[in-house]
Parts: sequence; C-alpha cells; structure tokens
Amino acid sequence: MFASVFAVVFLIGLASATITLTPSVTTLSQTSGSFSLTVMSDQNETVSLNMPSVTDSSGNSVIFSLSPAQVILNTATNPSKVVNVTYVVQSGFNFEFLNTYNDVLTATGSLSGAVTYNIPFTASTFCEYNNAGDLTTTIENVDVIGSNSLGSNNEWYPLDQVTFDIRVRDRGNEDINSISLEWGLYDVQSKTWAIGVSEEDNFDLSSDDEQTTTVTFTLDNNMDEI
Repeated sequence: MFASVFAVVFLIGLASATITLTPSVTTLSQTSGSFSLTVMSDQNETVSLNMPSVTDSSGNSVIFSLSPAQVILNTATNPSKVVNVTYVVQSGFNFEFLNTYNDVLTATGSLSGAVTYNIPFTASTFCEYNNAGDLTTTIENVDVIGSNSLGSNNEWYPLDQVTFDIRVRDRGNEDINSISLEWGLYDVQSKTWAIGVSEEDNFDLSSDDEQTTTVTFTLDNNMDEI
C-alpha cells in the first residue's frame, strides 16, 4: 500500500511541470528578420526548442535558427531564459495571395510535456488605394463554381468560373464620393496581367459605411494553369 501511494504522488509531481513561451512578436514579416522569446518553467529542467523550416509550392524555404536551441532553467537562480531567433526567407519564396503561412515553435522539457506556439507570417495583399478617407479593402469568399470546375479555391484551371467579394469600408469621419473600384488577375510567375485591370464599380460611402461588390470571371481556355 505504501508503494502505491508513493507512485501516485510521484506522477502528480510530474504532471505539474509547465513551460511558458513568450515571443516578442505576434506575426513575422515576409522578409528576413529576427525576434526574441522568453522561456520559463516552474521546474528545474532542460528545455529544447525547435522551429522547422517553412516551404512554398516551388520548394523555396524560410529557415529558422535559434540561439541557444537548448536552455537550462532553475527556479531559484535562473527561472527564465531569452532565446534569439533569426529567419532567412530564400530568394524566390512566394507568399501566395490568400494562402496562410505560419511556423510552430516547439519547446520540450526534460520534465514537462511539449508546448507549442504558433506564429503566422503577415498575409499577402494586392489591393492599392488612396487612403485619404481611411478606407479598408478586403477580398473575401473566393470560390470556384460551375460544372467545368476541376480545381479548388486555391487552384484554378481553364474554363473554371471564379467568384469573389471585394468589401470596401469607410472607417473615417468623412463621407467619400466617387470611389472607383478596379480589379485584375495578375500572374506572379510571369509578372504579367492574365486579365487586365478594369473598373468594376463606382460608388459613394458615408462615414462608417461599407459596400461589397461581387466579381465573377471565367478563365480562358488558352490560359496557363493559375
């Protein structure tokens, strides 16, 4: 009976070990950079850290380096440790529009279980606008529709019909008149317009008002795969 009680107390002690990660950033830029993070534990233990590389659809990578990659923590003399992280975005890495890119920082202690922290990259945008009226523009609800659709929302093929919403909001204190909304389909590989820029809408917005415009187009059969 004594041995059984001792085993229960021992397991409870292990379960209480906790690692805390506090990065200095909430998002990562799309260019090479660095940041720091603070590692803490409520136990005397060794903590190993890892951030895997991120790869795009062409095989280009973002490579992370941690210094140090392992820390020794002591609740009395050294309860926390600052780790410096640098990352290099390889030339040609493509943060594709509408795709989400992030990396997962993992810390594993000699007593604690593994703890993860997700850090996303800033999203790619394409919109350009005069922001005198504190306007915000977002593209939402991208969808491939129609009986000819063979792809997904991120992979489009000739004869696919694509629809999406463009939402413009006036967050300022002034009414904005004659807002011109234009769109086009840009090929980031060939650096050319697959569909040239054209005006889709012209409208006015009152302060704290918004308008959503739905755009639909069909990919020409002669286009390369997007």
